[in-house]
Amino acid sequence: MQEYSIYVILSVIYLISVVIFQVCSIRCGDKAILITKSIASLLFVLIGCLTLSSFEWGGASGIVDVIRITSMFILIFIGLVHGCAGDILLALRRFYPKKKTIFIALGMAAFGLGHIYYTYTAYRYLISFADSWGVMNQIMIAAAPILLASIVIAIYFKLAPYLHLSFGKLKPAVTAYSYLISFLLLTTWIGCILAYVSGGDGRYLIPIVPVTLLVFSDALLSTNYFDKEQKSMSVKQNLAIHVTYYAAQYLIALGVFPGVMSSGIIQG
Repeated sequence: MQEYSIYVILSVIYLISVVIFQVCSIRCGDKAILITKSIASLLFVLIGCLTLSSFEWGGASGIVDVIRITSMFILIFIGLVHGCAGDILLALRRFYPKKKTIFIALGMAAFGLGHIYYTYTAYRYLISFADSWGVMNQIMIAAAPILLASIVIAIYFKLAPYLHLSFGKLKPAVTAYSYLISFLLLTTWIGCILAYVSGGDGRYLIPIVPVTLLVFSDALLSTNYFDKEQKSMSVKQNLAIHVTYYAAQYLIALGVFPGVMSSGIIQG
């Protein structure tokens, strides 16, 4: 009960911090944006820390499940920390306009590393379904997100000129990052659908929500960062990017992700 109360309090503070940051991102200067954004991002890390600590006394049947759940969420927690670092690095680009490209690249690298931890957890969960199936099914399940992500990236760069996007020197980094988030999205969707079909529990589909929101936020952000015309971000675009991003990180911090929602999913 006490743990639940802490979650509620932190969630309310988190919501307030995101709202304040959103207002500052529209009406305030760079310093206020950096401070409020850092606070909001540090809070989803703190919520993730609370979730990680909760595995020590509940949420699983037996010490083996506790260890398995905790080990997987440690990777997700590291991903949250990298996400926070990425937020701060991208905010710092405003203070160093001559090094803007460097800070964008560093921010993308931080997010990319964080997404690798998310992706590893999702992929590990996905291939667990193939353990008791035939060799061909195992290969198909493991290869599906790899091939589909390649197709998505090819389409994305084909459409880039029509979307008025120009990546310049960052094209290799954008390509790698785009492939990674596409792979994460597809792995999560396939894994959650397989879990739902196998177990018939609607909870198994929940992780699709934060991952889809995260990818949507990244995709929308890229249309601003790499816009050829360098147009300012509109208020609606600003709101959509930040609301989806912080909602996604909040849900992930709560443990709503493949392999850590419950001991039942781990065992699935």
